Amino acid sequence: MADLVKQVGRRIEELRYRLRLPAVECPARRAGQLTRHKPRLAHVWLPSVTSFVLHDPQCSFDRRICDLGGSAHVSGQLSKAGGRLRSVGRASDPPSPRRELPGVLRRQGRSRTGAAQGIGEAYVTALAARGSSVLVADLNAELAAAVAAKIVADGGKAAAVRVDVSDPDSAKAMAELAAETFGGIDLLVNNAAIYGDMEFSSLTNVDWAYYRRFMSVNMDGALLCSRACFTSMRKRGGGAIVNQSSTAAWLYSSFYGLAKAGVNSLTQQLAHELGGMNIRVNAIAPGPIDTAATRRTVGEMISPIIEGLAIKRIGVPDDLVGMCLFLLSDEARWVTGQIFNVDGGQVFRS
Repeated sequence: MADLVKQVGRRIEELRYRLRLPAVECPARRAGQLTRHKPRLAHVWLPSVTSFVLHDPQCSFDRRICDLGGSAHVSGQLSKAGGRLRSVGRASDPPSPRRELPGVLRRQGRSRTGAAQGIGEAYVTALAARGSSVLVADLNAELAAAVAAKIVADGGKAAAVRVDVSDPDSAKAMAELAAETFGGIDLLVNNAAIYGDMEFSSLTNVDWAYYRRFMSVNMDGALLCSRACFTSMRKRGGGAIVNQSSTAAWLYSSFYGLAKAGVNSLTQQLAHELGGMNIRVNAIAPGPIDTAATRRTVGEMISPIIEGLAIKRIGVPDDLVGMCLFLLSDEARWVTGQIFNVDGGQVFRS
């Protein structure tokens, strides 16, 4: 072990030189706390806002010893062959906690807004079927309760809550309930929107009060729910957020398209703000999906829209489930700030 620590120390000094980091004594060493660490783990301090993680050849987990709250972390691993330092590099966040693969998603708390019908119901049902404990959150409390009851009847774990995503206090109460019920929040899907009964008007003529209400739900709601949930995610070592966008962001669709373009930008900005906490943020942009809301909103106009698709059929909610599960899983652990079209080829982006 002594030779190993010397080897690591030399590599650390080389790394410190390359990163131009000043030498600083570890506060844990000053406090005499290092003696309580298991001797089989090799811990090496890097200065300032960095911390170093070594993976012991005999252990199956990574461990940090010092964290001053900065966003810059240096991580490395020891290979199982001879305990040699396998890699050292600068990263924006510490090693991520494992998120399970699609089909075996088993994290504790998942909050899902707009989950009482349509696409939202498909998402929350799929998550519960894969072992997730889910909070079905919707403005319609009766529908939310019905979906949660069906999940429980099928052997899953679910609770329901009424939430107005445009109200900061309501979003906060939703997050608190999820954390209290399931022990914390790992994942959030922001799906709530005014859509099925929305008014049609141009940006120059839409009633201003209606416009503000619309945007407070369809764009600001994703931000408010993310603000309410990220603290619990951070405490649990990270998480993932999926926002619901739309191909309307790239097509003329008045204030509806404007709201979805805002969701796309929000996704990218939040990805950078939360990335240092090991929280990923992505978005799904569906094309036309066969739901009761789409049938009410689009009606007979759906035929020419389908003709313009590369795949000549309307989508169904289950077409979106796979992408949602992927983005919430560890398979997407290095994917953030991205908007994924699931649209039958409606929009080409290059």
